[in-house]
Amino acid sequence: MLISLNWLKQHVKLPEDLLAKEIGLKLTMSTVEIDGIKYLGEAFDTIVVGKILKISSHPNADKLRLVEVDLGNEKETVVCGGTNLTEGMLVAFAKIGAKVQWHAAPPISIKRAEQVIGDSGSDAKKLVGRHGQNELVEIVETAIRGVKSRGMICASTEIGLDKIFPPKSEKEILDLSEYKFEVGAPLSVALEMDDALFEVDNKSMTHRPDLWGHYGLARELAALYGAELEEYVLEKIKPTNKESISVEVEAKDLCPRYLASRIDNIKISESPLWLKLKLFKMGVRPINNIVDITNYLLFELGQPMHAFDAQKISGNKIIVRNAYQDENMTTLDGNERKLTKDMLVIADAEKPVALAGIMGALNSEIQDTTASIILESATFRADNIRKTANSFDLRTESAIRFEKSLDPNLALVALQKAIKMIQELCPDAVSSEIVDVKNFELNQGPIEISWDFINSRIGEEMRKEKVVGILEALGFSVSKKRKGLSVKVPTWRATKDISIPEDLVEEVARIIGYDNITPKMPVFELAYNAPDKLQNLIRASRTAIVFGAMATEIYSYSFNAETTLKSLDMNYFNYWQLSNALDSSRRFLRQSLIPNLVEAVVNNLRFSSHINIFEVGKIFAGNFGSDLVSNKGDEKLPEQNTVIGGAIMADDAFFRAKGIVENLADCLNYSVEFQQPSNVEPWQHPQKTIEIFIDKEKIGFVTELHPSKAQTFDIAGALGLWQLDLSKLAQRDSNAIVYKKINKYPTVALDLSFSVDEKVHWADIYKLSMASASNLIKDIELLDVYQSDKIGVGNKSVTMRIIYQADDHTLTNEEAQTAHAKVVDQLAKGVGAQIR
Repeated sequence: MLISLNWLKQHVKLPEDLLAKEIGLKLTMSTVEIDGIKYLGEAFDTIVVGKILKISSHPNADKLRLVEVDLGNEKETVVCGGTNLTEGMLVAFAKIGAKVQWHAAPPISIKRAEQVIGDSGSDAKKLVGRHGQNELVEIVETAIRGVKSRGMICASTEIGLDKIFPPKSEKEILDLSEYKFEVGAPLSVALEMDDALFEVDNKSMTHRPDLWGHYGLARELAALYGAELEEYVLEKIKPTNKESISVEVEAKDLCPRYLASRIDNIKISESPLWLKLKLFKMGVRPINNIVDITNYLLFELGQPMHAFDAQKISGNKIIVRNAYQDENMTTLDGNERKLTKDMLVIADAEKPVALAGIMGALNSEIQDTTASIILESATFRADNIRKTANSFDLRTESAIRFEKSLDPNLALVALQKAIKMIQELCPDAVSSEIVDVKNFELNQGPIEISWDFINSRIGEEMRKEKVVGILEALGFSVSKKRKGLSVKVPTWRATKDISIPEDLVEEVARIIGYDNITPKMPVFELAYNAPDKLQNLIRASRTAIVFGAMATEIYSYSFNAETTLKSLDMNYFNYWQLSNALDSSRRFLRQSLIPNLVEAVVNNLRFSSHINIFEVGKIFAGNFGSDLVSNKGDEKLPEQNTVIGGAIMADDAFFRAKGIVENLADCLNYSVEFQQPSNVEPWQHPQKTIEIFIDKEKIGFVTELHPSKAQTFDIAGALGLWQLDLSKLAQRDSNAIVYKKINKYPTVALDLSFSVDEKVHWADIYKLSMASASNLIKDIELLDVYQSDKIGVGNKSVTMRIIYQADDHTLTNEEAQTAHAKVVDQLAKGVGAQIR
């Protein structure tokens, strides 16, 4: 967006010595980002208003003239080929050193231009750059057909003013006679081009609908510099037209406010120079007095408007409605648009006449013969305008502003101003009563804010008078309270920008200037927080499983699918259920990690059969815990323990799972025991299930998925499953870490293979073996478990390795064999082991 400094100064009295770059920096640091500053006067450097004193023939060229020009304090004679020259005519005169645009394409080519000037071998121009499609050339002294020429009388195309002064032919000189400019005055001063344009980054003010016009930014500068802001006062419009207009707003949710007035006795004409210059600076081509007024107010106030040809509005009625599905309309750019029922249109009794807030329709366009108009000023819902504009890739100036949530009160101000301007440019114009359909409410507060809140957020003590002055300068209504302020938000900031106390603190801080606030570290008391044992266990467990078991962590929902629970024959009737579940089939809060782990295995078997996964998460027991739902009652939440569980696919899945748990317990420095369960769940393997205990409290289990359940889930192979309650583990003390001297005596490893009943568990074998020679046995490692008809039905072969070592001497072979024999004897008596 472009902002004119001179335009701003019409609304706010800024210090005379204030430079444009200083204003740009101030705005960037406080309000909006200024991408750059363009100084318009540079384009008209050494170009002045001249008056033609005398025109005579060129002695050596029929199509050229010798023109004597009065430049105020000097006179120059130049060679010119213009066809509309007259004595007494005011012209734009480019002195030596001035830079003008030389067209590199039709209507005037460089070659053609040289022919007009002459082909004497010398030239009055020197290429210095390029301006768009044109070459930028510097005027130099030269001889044209033997006559010296010092300067150049300019056409509007040669100084970039053809949008304001469109030439009738390529040889037409810019005629400034009707404007009574002072002879010799710099053209930049005469045309008010001694101005600076700020290039504002639109992304930096998407939250500020009030800044999309010059008056809004002038209000901001008044607060920043403590300057006086000119009040935007409008006289109430008295209706003088008996003809009126009917307005019906059907889509009230999409149009918070719609105002319209019928104006008759309009005369379409060219806009006055001041209005055309204003639009020229904004990069907009002047069209006619009515359209130019609506465009002017768009840049002045930030309020888009539209004017319809009243004779083209059927039924003299405006209807604001949703478009019909696949309804067609042709917009002013000549493109036919197919609409949807979600889009908003302005229609008459028969047809759509505008795409609301974006662009008018061709069927209601103002023509040179238009004598009556309907002037619209409205507010539309921001998200609808944005969606519609994006669907057509139609980013108009109106759409850009409407999608920022404009103040509905601004629509009335703009309409009153437009009517007044039209009546000034068309003295015979008569306007009807303004039709105003309102359907909006603004949250203007008040917002209560304390001095402690302001000071603590900014970080230093603020003077109360300073804070109040800043807020009032920005348009807030402020009432002082004993401990703070009560602030009413102005309408132009109440659509989506200011709503909470923090917003007010930001307003104060940015106007003061963030660079003017002394940086200070916050002061607060540091309190010692004891380490969270559970969180430490979770972190240590993850590390042990990932690096020790090479497992992959997964994350699943805290909900179980009813189909999975049924397939596992889990008793889920005491599970907590969600009353507002996103998926009704997953409404059960999990009491174990196993169902979701099994699902994860099933979902990943298509990619790989080598699966080793684990998860850490909360489970929700069927009983109540100690945590309350809220402080307002005594209702309690379910007991929620944090557990870790895993699943592994392998031929020896049960033993691999058990090894993972053993390694995890060692890494966490806990001594756990494995015991046979008194009963197993339907989904657990009856011979491959053990429970994990610590100090006689059950804290988990290791199992293998029952073969029938594996078949239900199409799992081909053994699936080991394990789970450990970390919350219970955190309530226990881990083993004390003490220094133990490394035994310097060698070990003796002896293997032992025997057959036993398949119902005998490894835990019983381990205990009997350790008890037989506990003073010499340092470790027992299970090497293999094997079942075959060769060793008898109902039997299994077990191979284990026993490590023997003495603490005070080198163990002899005889001592080791004696201890080994005790183990064999103990196993034979205890579990009926038969040595193989």
